[in-house]
Amino acid sequence: MTISTTEAQNQLIKALTRFSDLPPEAGLPESVRPKTEAVGTAFYRFSTGEFHWVFPAEQRAEAFSGLSIAPIPGSDELLVGLAQIRGELTPIYQLHARLGQALPIRSKTLVFHLDGAMVGLLVDALPERQWLTPSNVTDESPFDEKTDVVSALISGVARDGERYLIQLAVEHLGSALRDLASTERRTHTAGPRPSIPEHL
Repeated sequence: MTISTTEAQNQLIKALTRFSDLPPEAGLPESVRPKTEAVGTAFYRFSTGEFHWVFPAEQRAEAFSGLSIAPIPGSDELLVGLAQIRGELTPIYQLHARLGQALPIRSKTLVFHLDGAMVGLLVDALPERQWLTPSNVTDESPFDEKTDVVSALISGVARDGERYLIQLAVEHLGSALRDLASTERRTHTAGPRPSIPEHL
């Protein structure tokens, strides 16, 4: 199965080119932030089971261990619950169940800062640095008909050896996750939808 070859390839190649000129102060803290070098453009990689994802190093994000998450009764399994982060209620999601993967007992929470709002994802471990070049871009897809439901979260696919690297569509991550959770919720029940902050 393949994704939209032209669109996905062009988006990822454009991203790889654009992020190569970003200043070193962008992204995660200086102590752990990779910088663009001749080997390629810096991304961070995280995993949800056997699926590996990347996002640009300039994207502001934080990783938490042991974050307290309050479940929302009746919500879809995609929406884990809400967490208080610096006084703001932040929706926390997980993709493992949708992808047919087991959720680790000691998962981490990766929180993305998106235009003044935040949204979190449960991930297997802390993100690691990943270098990519346009030559890594592929029109292949690691998804099948069952897991392709997360296609709205993808802006492209790259390959590093035998490993597929799925570029997370960070620019509309919050709305895509909310829509996916709401759609799945309506599919399984006609009851009231869970309360998810509309500004995300």
